[in-house]
Amino acid sequence: MTNKITFLIADLNLRGGGERVTVNLANALHTHFGFETTIISIQPLENELPYPPHPTVSVESLDIDLHKKGIFNKFFSKIRSIIQVRTSIGDESTDVILGIGTYPSILLRFVRRSCSVRIACEHISLTAPSWYWSLLRRLSYPGLDGVVFLTERDLDRGKVLNRNRVVIPNARPFSTDTMADMESHQILSIGRLDPVKGFDKLITVFSHIVKECPEWSLSIVGEGGLRDKLQSQISKLGLEHSVTIHPPTSEIINHYLSSSIYAMTSHFEGFPMVLLEAQTCGIPTVSYNCPTGPEEIILDGRTGYLVSPGNESELARKLIKLMRDPTLRKQMSRESRKRSEHFSEERICKIWNKLLNQYISLTNDPVFDLPVE
Repeated sequence: MTNKITFLIADLNLRGGGERVTVNLANALHTHFGFETTIISIQPLENELPYPPHPTVSVESLDIDLHKKGIFNKFFSKIRSIIQVRTSIGDESTDVILGIGTYPSILLRFVRRSCSVRIACEHISLTAPSWYWSLLRRLSYPGLDGVVFLTERDLDRGKVLNRNRVVIPNARPFSTDTMADMESHQILSIGRLDPVKGFDKLITVFSHIVKECPEWSLSIVGEGGLRDKLQSQISKLGLEHSVTIHPPTSEIINHYLSSSIYAMTSHFEGFPMVLLEAQTCGIPTVSYNCPTGPEEIILDGRTGYLVSPGNESELARKLIKLMRDPTLRKQMSRESRKRSEHFSEERICKIWNKLLNQYISLTNDPVFDLPVE
């Protein structure tokens, strides 16, 4: 009998890391291990998804608009979500259901225990500043069958949430035989144009270091509410010819392969996929060591540099060091590519396969036993 795995996600239409990870994992579990996989989006599905699942992966929707404005509409959407999740995931409809992100994971508390194994999958750091979601985790996660975290640091913080906890990092979203040649003079940074990503700080730092390395440029790829403000900052600093903001693209690999350094200035992350992507393309990374993610991906001094959060002078020094030393860039490039194998889809998918089979075979009182090698 084929085992059935269901992924519950808030909005599969978004072009985010959680959405990409969900689709990639659903595809891989079906292709490599024969699971029957289904993705349920709470938000209604649009005609074209940014990350199309494999044709054999079932995609469904609860058709609840989570983005309506107004307190009443938001409250009504939450109530509808609870009712729909409870009624749509009926007896024997799935063996394991994974909540992707905090809100879908909280909703799993309303799925009847007899229906399926319920596992929360956190995709953002527990240090993210929200007392509201922290409280809801404390109230709901102890009643689930387990919680999967992305990092060791969150695993420790989450000990009050559930006795069954394990770390499974995200897999790199793609692989490629081509590596960046380290000859270009371009720094790359990718993400939502949102305050948490700290692009304003990166632009400020670059405005100083470009005076010492005028042949270098900064390329930012993303879309969001801060675009006009960031563009204005670029103009005020006189950086129109050296800093460019590009729209998101499905051919993001081309941006990586035409760059020689990746910079990340986020205030907090879950497990930044952009660092995995950069390493896959053999790009040295310089990143603020925000609460979770960077220190579990970057080998400081080997594949790039970890910088104290908010320390702009240290960030500038590390960037200039790489900008001035092509031999160092090429050495770190080779180490970065090697490091990316630790996050290969094959390796990460095997860990998930072990977890899911362990739960399916021990549904009475399962306990995690998954040391990540």
